[in-house]
Amino acid sequence: MNEVSLLFPHVFEAIPMAALLLGSEFRIQAANSDFMDLFSIDEEILNRPFSEIVPDDTLKGMMEDVLGGEVGRRESRLRLNNGIDLRVVMKSATSVTPDGIIVLMEELSERMWLEEKFLQAEKLFAMGQLATCITHEIGNPLGIMKSTMRFLNDHLTRMGGDLTMYSQVVMENIDRMHELLKDISEFSRPNKEQIVFHDICSSLSQILHFVEKECEGHGVVIEASIEDNLPIVCCNPHRLKQVFLNLVKNSIEAMPNGGKFSVAAKRVDLDGKDAVLVEVTDSGIGISEKDMKTIFKPFHTTKCNGNGLGLFIVRNIVREHNGRITVTSKEGVGTTVSILLPADGRKDENA
Repeated sequence: MNEVSLLFPHVFEAIPMAALLLGSEFRIQAANSDFMDLFSIDEEILNRPFSEIVPDDTLKGMMEDVLGGEVGRRESRLRLNNGIDLRVVMKSATSVTPDGIIVLMEELSERMWLEEKFLQAEKLFAMGQLATCITHEIGNPLGIMKSTMRFLNDHLTRMGGDLTMYSQVVMENIDRMHELLKDISEFSRPNKEQIVFHDICSSLSQILHFVEKECEGHGVVIEASIEDNLPIVCCNPHRLKQVFLNLVKNSIEAMPNGGKFSVAAKRVDLDGKDAVLVEVTDSGIGISEKDMKTIFKPFHTTKCNGNGLGLFIVRNIVREHNGRITVTSKEGVGTTVSILLPADGRKDENA
């Protein structure tokens, strides 16, 4: 045993927050005193599955937060098997060691939680104000530019020659900028549409019908497996359609040489209550491990003509509906996007 191994227990114990080392199959390899106090456990839990403390659904969501590495500080609520709820902040991350995963967390008091929510609201408000400013200050000049280019294009068309090709390129890029501004405006547009009880089956059917011709043109085969009598979901139907359409479009674009994509929807159990699981799967080019870490970050894209806001907006809409979104992918094999929505619109604490 080297000096580093001998020092590890002392260093681990000295960490000024709850710290946990999970090994294979999420078995608890080590836990400092702060963690044992937070979870009201003792050393008897060592080498036993962490699922003995938290339910499988909660553990899955927690590990998605930990392994996702999207942010250095993330709030989560853990529901313990003894019925106690813990509101915690997972801090900076977490490290993956040769021996397992180190999870660092700190309990949020009610006051801290309110402060976190207030700061988050301030940031969202500032982002909304910035988005409004951007769409206004850039959108108006773009509109003038497009009108001017249409005028020039008409004259160039009458004159003949190849110059119209260049004016068309300018107009196409103006249209791309308009699309980008439209997506950015999602940050600031208030959601005034009424939340209603809605049958997701109808939305999925409409979207599949909408893209049917496009799929035929791209050599893409559609498979649908939608259960009858799905639970009714409390939602904004327009916003959810936006989510499903975005995912379906992504699947089609991921198969430039044709392929197959499927849409499945079924009833599942979420903590003893009904929920709907929607999965969109394609046989496309897949996503690299490197890109998987940043797929939900704004303005990150692997598409030549993409703006990197699609999945970011999709995730925000899913969270608005207290749902959860996960993505699994393998290069050269395909991608599956799963969306879990509680049927009664209540919050899924692992989202």
